[in-house]
Formats: sequence, C-alpha cells, structure tokens
Amino acid sequence: MTPAIDSNKSGTDVKTQQINESKKRIVIILSIHTFERFLFFCISVVMPLNLFSEGIINASDMGLFYLLLFSFYRGTPVLFGYMSSFVRKEKILYFSLVLEILSLVYMSLTEEISRIYILSFFAGSFGGATTMMIISLLESEDKKCKLIMESKVEHDIFNIHFMLINAAAFITPFLALLSRRDYQTIVVITASTLLFLLLFFILFNRRNHFSSQLDPIHSLKSNKTTFDFNFLYIWFACVSVWAACSTFYAIIPSLDSRFFGTEGINAWFSLDSAAVVLFFFIFNRMKIFTKNTTQNAFIGMIVLAVGLFLIPLFKDDFLYCAIAIIVISFGGYIAFPQLYGLAVKTDFQERKVLYLGLLTFSGAVGESSMHALFWVTGNASFCLILSAVLLITNAFLVKRCKICS
Repeated sequence: MTPAIDSNKSGTDVKTQQINESKKRIVIILSIHTFERFLFFCISVVMPLNLFSEGIINASDMGLFYLLLFSFYRGTPVLFGYMSSFVRKEKILYFSLVLEILSLVYMSLTEEISRIYILSFFAGSFGGATTMMIISLLESEDKKCKLIMESKVEHDIFNIHFMLINAAAFITPFLALLSRRDYQTIVVITASTLLFLLLFFILFNRRNHFSSQLDPIHSLKSNKTTFDFNFLYIWFACVSVWAACSTFYAIIPSLDSRFFGTEGINAWFSLDSAAVVLFFFIFNRMKIFTKNTTQNAFIGMIVLAVGLFLIPLFKDDFLYCAIAIIVISFGGYIAFPQLYGLAVKTDFQERKVLYLGLLTFSGAVGESSMHALFWVTGNASFCLILSAVLLITNAFLVKRCKICS
C-alpha cells in the first residue's frame, strides 16, 4: 500500500508544481501587458489631445493619427500569427516588444508631426505583434492550467487581462495635467520597468524550460478547405465592436467643448476604463456571464449599441453622458470576452492561432474605418449612429452561430 500512496502523493505534487509554475508565468505575462498598455496609452491617449489643445492639429487630424496607428496595430497580428507556426511565440514577443518600446519612447520625445506619423507605423506594427503574442500565450497557458485543475470557468483570464489594461487606461489621460518634462520622465520610467520585466520573463522561461508552441495552423489537414461561417459572423461582430469602442479616442471627445476632452484630458476614456474595472469585480462576485454563448454576445452588443445612440442625444448634459458611457462600458465588457471565447471554441482547433490573429485584424478594419470616416466627415454624431446600426445588425448575425458547448 505504501508505494501506491507515495505514487499518488508524487502525482499530486507534480500537478501542484505545474499549476504553480503556470500561475507564475501568467502573472508575469499579465504584468508585462499591463505596463505595455500603460506605455501605449501614455502616447496614444495623451499626445494627440495635447497637440489638439495646443492648436497644432485639429479634431479630424486626430482621426488620421489613429487611422495610421490602429490600422497597423490591428492588421499585423495576422502576419505574426502565421509566423508563430514556425517561430516560438516568446521569441516574437521579445523582438516586437523591444521595438515597440523604442518607437513609443521616441514618439514622446519628438514634437515633429511627420516623425510622429512615421513612428505610429512602427508602434502600431510591433504593438500589434506584442498584443497578439501575449493573448496567445495567456490563452494556451490558462488552458493548460485549467486542464490540470479541471476548471469549467470560461474566459476568466481574458476578463482579468481586460481589467488590468483598463486599470492602466484609467490613469493615463490624467498625465496630460503634467508638464512635458514630467510626462516624458514617466514614459521613460515605464519603458525601463517594462524592459526589466521582459528580461525577468526571459530568465524565467530559461530556468523552467517552457515551450508554449501550439500545433501549427496546418496540423489537421482534413478540415483545411471547410469554410467556417460561424467564425465569419463572429469576425464581423468583432469589427463592429472594435469600431464602437474606438470612438473613445477622438470621436466622443470632439463632441463638446466643455467636458469631452478638448482641454487635453480625455476624461471619458478614464470613466470607461474605471467602469470596466468595476464591472470585473461585480461580475466576478456574482458569477454571471461566465459561459461563452451567442445569447450573451448578443446582449453585450445590443447594450453597446444603445449606449452609442445615447451619446449624441445627451451630449450637452454631463450626467446623462456619464450614464451613456457606463452603458457602453457594460456592453463592451460583455461583448469582447464572449466573442473571443466563441471564436476559440471552434471545431477547427488547428486554426485557433490564425483565428486570434484575424480577430485582432478585425480591430484594424473596425477602428481604422471608423477613424477614417471621422477624418473625412468630421461628423461625430453620424459616426456614432452608424456604429450603433452596425452593432445591431451583427448582433443578429451572431445569434445565427451554432457553437458547440
């Protein structure tokens, strides 16, 4: 009997060690992404509004800046997702994160608009690769951890990831209150901290001999030519959700001269982020929307559309605008994890990395199109209403999806 008991104890110890190492790895990855998002928002949220408040650019020019930044940020993950079939995701992350940091820091130190636009290409391209690799690493590590623990909770790691980046997003708009020198100092300190975390991650991986490489995209040949209409509907839905959420950058702040951010501080971006963090703790306690279902995704998208309709109606009333922002935050908080969770529940598991890349690319289409429309028309109300109509249309398409439990 003793050898059997020892064997069971040994197996339990191995499981415990694997769980602990996976959790440590997840914490490190989440820490890197939190600081990376903080650095990214330091530039993308603060700099354009500062330039706008100083009269260097106008409101529609901000649309051009975000068009350049987000088209590459959301577009390049498809390429890097394909590359991850042949190169370890960690190596891609090391390379892309360092170049993203350099681009963002240099962007904060220059005042020449042409250089800022050029650097937005590099920051967007490598920032997109960084985010793609981090989400993929988190998803694979979380899946491994849940298999060991036999957990049935879905997309909780995405909610934690979503909460942390919104916590970073809440703080950054207020950096516009600082002097340019203090602002640049914070950017440099954040970049240095991020590089330190990256070095720690590299050493941790070497010590524990991790290998997160998923099966190549082409690993299962039988489903290679089958078209996935379910994913197509989810992809269109993600395009509309990204377009809706991108309105916080330039479209919503341009609506009113008193409290929509034209003094250089995007208070609505912070309010949205704070609401998302609050929803995380509320839903985590109530244990609702824990399953990825088309019905939940539908609810999130409809709520998001309602919030967008409310903004043009109440743009002159601070209280009602704040309520509308919270409604938008609520809808986005539900919709994003539901859609991403539905996408990775595909029957075509060999396409999962490709699908994650395509979902990120949906951001390029949604965000870039919305900012391009705003740049061309300069009409914020029209952009918001169109975005809401697209959300409602795609919400009904998502309800047609047949996703296995």
